[in-house]
Amino acid sequence: MRVAFGKIKITPPDFTALPLAGYTPIPKCDGVFDDIYARGVLLEDVALGNIKRRLLFISLDVLKIALTFTNYAKEQIQKAHSIPPGQVLMHATHTHKGPDVTGEFDSPGGGVTIVMNILAGKNKRDRYLVWMARQIVKLVGDLLQQLVPCKMAWARRQPPMAGYAHNRRGLPIPQPDIGVIAFRAADDSHLLGFLMHFAAHGISMNRNLTKISADWMGCAVEHVSALTNGEVTAAYFNGPSGDVSPGVPYWDIPPDADPATRMKFLRGNHGRKRAAGLGNAVAAESLNLAQSIPVEDFLPNLSFRVYTKTIWVPMKDFKYFSNLKVWFQNSMLHLAKRYLLVPIAMSHEEPNFAGVALKHGHHQVNIYTLLQWFRIIISSDDGSQSKELSILAAPGELFEEIGIRLRAKSPSGPDNTFVFQNANDWISYLFPKTHYETRGGYEPYASFTPAGGHYYEREMRKLFREVAAGVNISYS
Repeated sequence: MRVAFGKIKITPPDFTALPLAGYTPIPKCDGVFDDIYARGVLLEDVALGNIKRRLLFISLDVLKIALTFTNYAKEQIQKAHSIPPGQVLMHATHTHKGPDVTGEFDSPGGGVTIVMNILAGKNKRDRYLVWMARQIVKLVGDLLQQLVPCKMAWARRQPPMAGYAHNRRGLPIPQPDIGVIAFRAADDSHLLGFLMHFAAHGISMNRNLTKISADWMGCAVEHVSALTNGEVTAAYFNGPSGDVSPGVPYWDIPPDADPATRMKFLRGNHGRKRAAGLGNAVAAESLNLAQSIPVEDFLPNLSFRVYTKTIWVPMKDFKYFSNLKVWFQNSMLHLAKRYLLVPIAMSHEEPNFAGVALKHGHHQVNIYTLLQWFRIIISSDDGSQSKELSILAAPGELFEEIGIRLRAKSPSGPDNTFVFQNANDWISYLFPKTHYETRGGYEPYASFTPAGGHYYEREMRKLFREVAAGVNISYS
């Protein structure tokens, strides 16, 4: 097995007056607080002596990405470097200070403006998206030249203290695990790098900031490099955090601060101090976790299958009357979107890189999206040891409890399963059906359909069963 880590800058060359994605009123960019990057991790396995099989993980410092863009970028990677699209995962870290790449933040304004941008099919980012795809292709070319023999292992555990993140719905769910998928050199076993995995929104930077930033996730990656004098490389992949906000690094508050000062800090601490505090804490814990994995647990041989499946998600509402007020509000919103807004949005010529992949058939409107399940097995040279890892790709902002349930159902087991949200696509907030029926969902007006989370979980569980039953599934 061989691995390579790398990065390439994707800060827009012409960022002035570019709309930033993630907040309303929509801010216009007037500078760069810190650069944003595409970070890549390339794995290579050699079969039958000379057949090279590769897995590619790309992490982008943007709010979200659309399937149309990822399909295009994967096609360009295949043309240039012969890596099949099914063996590539593309992920958005979900910083709320990255450039708009889907069009809905194209014009400044509030929520109504976003609706109008979608209805008008506005998207002036095609030039930037093509340039970003070219940067990614260059990155992959560099990775192919930097592959080195390695051994692989992974681990996950709860953060050592509370406060790294919290459930914004106030549910009693444990804060997300910190996880790593780590690699050591095959010859002397020194740590090469790792995929860093946590789950929290990229909203540490002040909402009024009008400069590009990778937020706390960028701080975390850079801090790993700083802690190791550049000898260890990390790439960040966000977990199920549709309902998870970043914590406030209260461990940075002076211990002798008076109660009023502490409370003021906790309520109002945004900006670089908060981003750096959380990012540095996650980085230090991730590095410690990677270094704590026993060297003998790192195994040198790799085999894998990637199961891919295109699914259709209908624009439908659930039938329920458990909460009449919630039902009435949700029903009115759904009817307005289904019979007024979506027909307008579909009436014009589609832009090259649309926000979602819409399909209208008979009396039903659907979106289609992609599921991926990376099933990786590592083993020792003599075959006496082996271990299985699953990476699940979620095409939107997945709620924490769905991620927990999918890990529990994963054939690899919960400790050996990682869920990457905002992977390959963004179709909506992916919240549970029960939350929608009892609490109205989470910002359902921003989602194409309230059924997105229900269908994603259902289809991923179905994929587990199909693979177990030996059904003919497309895989790489």
